[in-house]
Amino acid sequence: MKLITGDWGSGKTTRVAEAIADAVRAGTPCFLIVPEQQTVTCEDLLAGWLPPSAPLCFEVTNFTRLADTVFRKTGGIAARIADAEVEQLTMWRTLTAVSGGLRRPPKRVEVGVVSSLRRAVRELRAMCLTPDKLIALSG
Repeated sequence: MKLITGDWGSGKTTRVAEAIADAVRAGTPCFLIVPEQQTVTCEDLLAGWLPPSAPLCFEVTNFTRLADTVFRKTGGIAARIADAEVEQLTMWRTLTAVSGGLRRPPKRVEVGVVSSLRRAVRELRAMCLTPDKLIALSG
């Protein structure tokens, strides 16, 4: 992260454009974060200075756009890491592997057991109950 400061006319914009051009030539991903009202102006200005390939690794953004980009890429607080089938299989394999250490181990880990446990996990998540909170509550 680089913060460039200076008086009006001191060459800040040129220094920023040169640093971005260097990053684009190197293929280094970078963002220029500007105030909301300056986003379009900066995009237009830099579009004339940078090569046509610049959008592949460079983006002018503001804090609203940056937050939106992060949420789109990570799924925000509702991110789905795995689809239902992968969750089901992962839980089944885990339960099968640890069943010997359970107080009342099942003879076989049935699909119904896994489905019930997945529902319970979803309910716990909806209530924001983490494993640490559950342990604290049980003690």
